[in-house]
Amino acid sequence: MKSIVISLLLFLLAVAPANAGMWMMVYAEGQKPDRTVYYAAFDDVQSRTSPEAFLEALQRTGDPLKAEAATKVNQIRVNQIHEAAGGPWLTMFTLEFQCGSQQMRITQQEQHYRQNGRSQQVPGLDWSAITAPWQAQARLLACDEARWKKALEADRRRGQGQDELNKLGLVVVGDHVLPMGLNDLSFATLWRDGTEPAFTTSKSPAELDRLRRETIARGDALSAEMRGKEQNLRKDIESSQAEDAFMAQVDRNFAAKKYPKQFRDLVHSMKGLTEPEIIEVMGYPDGERRVGGDRLWVYYSEKDERVANVVSKYGHVAVTGELRECELTFILREGGKKNGGRLFDYQMAGGNCNLSTMKRSSR
Repeated sequence: MKSIVISLLLFLLAVAPANAGMWMMVYAEGQKPDRTVYYAAFDDVQSRTSPEAFLEALQRTGDPLKAEAATKVNQIRVNQIHEAAGGPWLTMFTLEFQCGSQQMRITQQEQHYRQNGRSQQVPGLDWSAITAPWQAQARLLACDEARWKKALEADRRRGQGQDELNKLGLVVVGDHVLPMGLNDLSFATLWRDGTEPAFTTSKSPAELDRLRRETIARGDALSAEMRGKEQNLRKDIESSQAEDAFMAQVDRNFAAKKYPKQFRDLVHSMKGLTEPEIIEVMGYPDGERRVGGDRLWVYYSEKDERVANVVSKYGHVAVTGELRECELTFILREGGKKNGGRLFDYQMAGGNCNLSTMKRSSR
C-alpha cells in the first residue's frame, strides 16, 4: 500500500509542469480552508521588450536610457497554491509587465487539479492596470531588480534571517524543481492547522511505476539546471557589487580633479571605459608605461598658434599667439564587471591646454 501511495504522488509530480528555479513567496491571503499563496520565480525574469518600440523611442528621445525606461517589458512566472479541495491545487501564471507603468497582462494561465492529474488552460488577460497585491509584488521582482537584489545580498552578508527582503514583502523559499514542492512547503509552514485534500488517480501500479522513474530522471536533470541558474545569479550579484565598488572609486577620483570644466566634461564622459572604448574616442596613445598593476596611457597634444608679424619698417618681428602643449595621462586599472584595463583616473600637464588639442578620434 505504501508503494502505491508513493507512486501516486510521483504520478502527480509527473503530470504537473516542471520548471527549475529559485522561488520567492510574494503574497498570501484568504481564510482557512480557502487560503492561497503566490510564489514567483525570481531567477527567471525574461525581457519581452519590442526592439521596434525601443528604436522608435530612441529616435524620438535621442536618449537610450529614456527609451529603455519607456519601452521595457519583462516577463516572470508565478505559481499560486490553493488550500481548498473544491478547485485547483495549482494555478500557473506567466505575466508580463510594462516596467514604465502599472500595466500588466497574463499571457498564460493553467490550472491543475487533484483528481487524476487533470489540467486546463484558462484564457489570459490583455494589458490592464495592476489590481491585486500579488501582481504588484510580482512587478517588483520583474522590474525593480536593483532594489530586491540589494536586499537579497544584504541578508546574505548578514548570514541569518531575511530582514531586508521581508521589508519588501518577500521571502526566499529556495529551489523547487516541481510545483508540488511549493504545495508541500505551504502546508508544512503556512497551513499547519489545515488538512491537505487528497490526490486521486485511476492509473495502474505499472503505469505509476513508469511515471515514477521518468519523474525521478526529469527531476535530476532539472535540479542540475536549477543549480546552474543559482550559480549564475550569485555571479551576477557579485559582478554588480564589484562594478558598483569600482565605479564609486572612479567617481571619487574624478570628483577630486580641479581642472577647467571643459576638460573635465570631456574626460568625465569616459569614466570606466575599456581600452577599446577609449581608443574609439581618443585613438591610440602616444606612449604607455606601467606603474605597479596600473597601465598609463599618455596622449601628447600640440597646437602651434604662433604667428610672426613685421611691426616696423626696419623689419622688427613680433610673435603673437602661443604654442599649446598638453599631456593627458589615463590611468587604467582592471576592475568591475568588464574585462581588461579601464579608465580609473587621469592627470593633465600643461598650463596652456586647449580642448581642440586634446579631443581626437580613431575614426
